[in-house]
Amino acid sequence: MERIDKSDHESCAEEAPKAECELVEIGLKWLEARSLARVVEVSFQQVIDEERAED
Repeated sequence: MERIDKSDHESCAEEAPKAECELVEIGLKWLEARSLARVVEVSFQQVIDEERAED
């Protein structure tokens, strides 16, 4: 998945309907949250694997 940086994100064009713009914003927030959740999941799994390796 391609990373979306906030600095690269431009707000919706003025001619875009407000509802469409809101959907885009919600989608971007969802993708950001999903990406963060994956990072946390991988980090958590690494800790578990390291603990098991030490035992």
